Amino acid sequence: FDQVTARLGAGQALKSGEYAQLLAAVRNYYGHGSRGIFNRMGITAWERLTSTAGVGIKTKGLLGRALLRKRVTYQALQLLAEQLSAGSDQVTVHLLDTEFYLVDRISDATCDQTAEAPICAVTVGLIQGALTWGTGEHFDVEEKFCMASGAESCQFHIRS
Repeated sequence: FDQVTARLGAGQALKSGEYAQLLAAVRNYYGHGSRGIFNRMGITAWERLTSTAGVGIKTKGLLGRALLRKRVTYQALQLLAEQLSAGSDQVTVHLLDTEFYLVDRISDATCDQTAEAPICAVTVGLIQGALTWGTGEHFDVEEKFCMASGAESCQFHIRS
């Protein structure tokens, strides 16, 4: 843990396993209260990402607000999926009837982690931040399945 925090202090990027260890340490220290902390971290991370982003991402946000609600929601989620997957097809967005799902098959937060309950609260915050940014509205996001609990992917259910 000391090596991970030292790397963070030096501005170095973390590997997936180190990121997961850091999140686990915070979960162990704060218990159930860590979910709110992680949620706010995800929202803040999205705000920082978009504030320093190039004109392409900013334009998508502005144009998205002028489109139909379902399309805007999908585009905001798709943009987040592209950012999370780093060019792979391992993070996908699905629309079932009127509800959206984001499926993450490479969740960094779950690397070498086991838990009875879902642990990806940072991703929940990222989803909420992306949707608020894209639509100007608040959405409820719930992690239904988590790789740390033995699922094949982390699955997030999105409701407005």
